[in-house]
Amino acid sequence: MAGLHQHFNQREQGRFEFQYLLSAGTKLKRTPNLSETQQGDLEDAIRLGAKQRATTIMIPRCSSLLCDYVATQIEAALDNTVCFIDVPKMVREYDGSAVNKTVSRLYADAETRHWILLFNEADELFGKRAVTKNSHENYQKQDINYLLARANQHSGMSIFSLVDALPPSVSPKRFNYLL
Repeated sequence: MAGLHQHFNQREQGRFEFQYLLSAGTKLKRTPNLSETQQGDLEDAIRLGAKQRATTIMIPRCSSLLCDYVATQIEAALDNTVCFIDVPKMVREYDGSAVNKTVSRLYADAETRHWILLFNEADELFGKRAVTKNSHENYQKQDINYLLARANQHSGMSIFSLVDALPPSVSPKRFNYLL
């Protein structure tokens, strides 16, 4: 998180302890090595986001440099605030239906304020919780489905970064772009 903060001139704490509002991005000193396909997908996502259509981006194995790059590029192109959500912190704070209520509030705020939502280290949601072993975990899997459904209803952009690879239990077809 500290790395991403330094690439934005304006930063403030959001309503929640795990939420940060970032704007006025700066040029990165280094840029990640993106393939032509990845760069093209990022540009396509920005074009789709500019039309205020539901745009979902999944970035598996996302380094902090890549996360910074994507956030600053999208913020600069769309001139919208990036709402950075620290997912591990959110999951520690909330559980079950409270996660869904919190996600609903985040998306409601994003709709009215035209935020770009960046769910950082979303492995907590997509990784361990995607495999169902008991009824409690079944509810957690419903949380994932709710989050993805809400992302696809949102008229703006939702970005999900993962530290690890996309789990096999989560279909890449649920996202507009996979970088």
